[in-house]
Amino acid sequence: MTMQVILTVEGGPHKGRRFTFAEHDNFIVGRAGCAHFRLPQKDRFISRVHFMVESNPPDCRLLDMGSRNGTTVNKTRVEGMADLFDNDLIQAGHTMIRVRITDDAEQALDPPPPQRDRPKPSMQRPADPMDPKSNPIIAPAPPPANSKNVTVAIEIPVLSPSALALLPDDYRTQIYSQPQPVPGYLLVEALGTGGMGTVYSAIRLKDNSVVALKTIRPGGAIRENDVKRFIRETQILRTLQHPNIVSFHDVGEADGILYFAMEYVRGQDALEMMQSAGGPLPIPQGVAIICQLLLALDYAHSQGVVHRDIKPANVLLTQVDGRGVVKLADFGLARVYQSSAMSGLTVMGETGGTPAFMAPEQITNYRDSQPPVDQFAAAATLYYLLTQSCIHDFPPEIQQQLLKILQDDPVPISKRRSDIPQDLADVIQQALDRNPAKRFSSIMEFREALLPFCR
Repeated sequence: MTMQVILTVEGGPHKGRRFTFAEHDNFIVGRAGCAHFRLPQKDRFISRVHFMVESNPPDCRLLDMGSRNGTTVNKTRVEGMADLFDNDLIQAGHTMIRVRITDDAEQALDPPPPQRDRPKPSMQRPADPMDPKSNPIIAPAPPPANSKNVTVAIEIPVLSPSALALLPDDYRTQIYSQPQPVPGYLLVEALGTGGMGTVYSAIRLKDNSVVALKTIRPGGAIRENDVKRFIRETQILRTLQHPNIVSFHDVGEADGILYFAMEYVRGQDALEMMQSAGGPLPIPQGVAIICQLLLALDYAHSQGVVHRDIKPANVLLTQVDGRGVVKLADFGLARVYQSSAMSGLTVMGETGGTPAFMAPEQITNYRDSQPPVDQFAAAATLYYLLTQSCIHDFPPEIQQQLLKILQDDPVPISKRRSDIPQDLADVIQQALDRNPAKRFSSIMEFREALLPFCR
């Protein structure tokens, strides 16, 4: 059986229309051109972007986008967000939409079940992407509490000097003091936590090497078929072999935890570099970092892989043979995970792409992000490295953040930093155009336009 969310218009000028969602997706209702369901332009009760529904069957959630006249669920006005359940009735202006959540499309034609008491609406919102406490590199998080997975007797292998150099001096103590839920790996130190999970340094027992191991507790119900499909779809990430991409080694599931083993990169991320520098980076340095990142993107796009979550915390900086090298982390992982049933509801909790660096089409075309979203995010990352400011003056409310992304042009970078050459400002502004067709035609065209400013 395939779980589905079905939205049927039961009242208003579009009565009878029906929208079906079998996979993770967004659905915007309003008068604006970006809306998936455009209501009459003359309906004075409907805002341009009135509300959005995120569905990942069987989970479903509504976000009122700060509409002037409000949105109700079962005649109760939604204040921010509300989880949706089978047989709920959404109303905006004269339009009424019935929610059906079913494991069979035919069941949606049956009379709805009696309405049950509903939980209190959820008011979750994502963490500030620039808050160091939420940064996946610099914010250590405790290991998952799973006492039944603690190994009583752990054999720690003899490690080479090069492996030991990557671990803390007390690595043995740390191994013994925490659960070890992942077969074939010994978790050592929690390096940080982010939207998708916790990253650890770990020892891979098959060759006694040190890796970065990301563990994720699925946000949705985990089913065997979902796990198999997820692992199958991540296999393509193994094929990405490029000097500017963090290598992907292994993926698996153990006792409800998904894990990903990746190359361990010794160094710091771009956000940490800015913090060490005490402010924005020099123009040549910031542009040079992005030019290396764009080489990774050009290669990955040629392999049919879109990153989808570029941000300073995923731009790792290390040394190879005495030369500074950029390594892009989490390549393709965000796309595969956020599109899966196991990610739960992410857009209104922890977003499918950090809002500060997200292209508008990642909201409106959630399931089918194309290479231009990476160009936009790379430009937004460069903007941040050079100004220590986001491309928008983001308010704290998630719905207002999304509205800015959908409707407002970025603040011109020259208004953030006066010594930015106008030619460079024009390049960045073009890559940040809200219309993907007006950005550079390719990652390499964008890179060629940036190269003169590396020197």
